[in-house]
Formats: sequence, structure tokens, C-alpha cells
Amino acid sequence: MAGRLRYDVDTGEYRYQIVEDRAAMKRAAKLAREKEAAFGIKKDAGYVHLCGLSEGVCLAIKQKHGLDPANLRKGEYKKLLQIVQSEYPQLLYTNMKVG
Repeated sequence: MAGRLRYDVDTGEYRYQIVEDRAAMKRAAKLAREKEAAFGIKKDAGYVHLCGLSEGVCLAIKQKHGLDPANLRKGEYKKLLQIVQSEYPQLLYTNMKVG
């Protein structure tokens, strides 16, 4: 993750923009999905790693949907999963449909 400071000549304002390279996260998620497809999901694992969310994605979800992925309350997990499945499917670690 990197940041850029920009100056808007028209308004005279400075804007700080966070730029994030999600390519590594997408590769890791794709590899996890491929492993799952090849070897299946262990039913006795106890849990399934659903996805990896970067700070930038968490911030975007918080701003757009009012959900803070780092501090979810009871009942918000399904809503977060629906958001990730619809808007960020490339970050999913599993092919399993949950929710």
C-alpha cells in the first residue's frame, strides 16, 4: 500500500490518496480456490477461510455500506459475506457458497 499527496489547483485543496496493489491478494485467493477444487474441503476442519480483505477494501466497505469488517457485531457476518461475494469475488478463498 502506498499513499499519494495531490494538490488541486482549482480548489486549493490537498488530497491524500491511498493506492493499493491487490494483485498479490488476488493470486493467493485464486491459488486457495484451485487447491480447494483439487483436494476438496475438509468437513472436520471446523472453519473455512472465506476471504482476505485488505485495509483498502475494509475502508471501502465501511464507507459504502457502514459496516466495519474489523469490528463486526452479531448478525453482520452474513451481510459482509454477501457484500464480498457480490463486489469482491476475486478475493474469496473458497468456491463454497455460504450465506
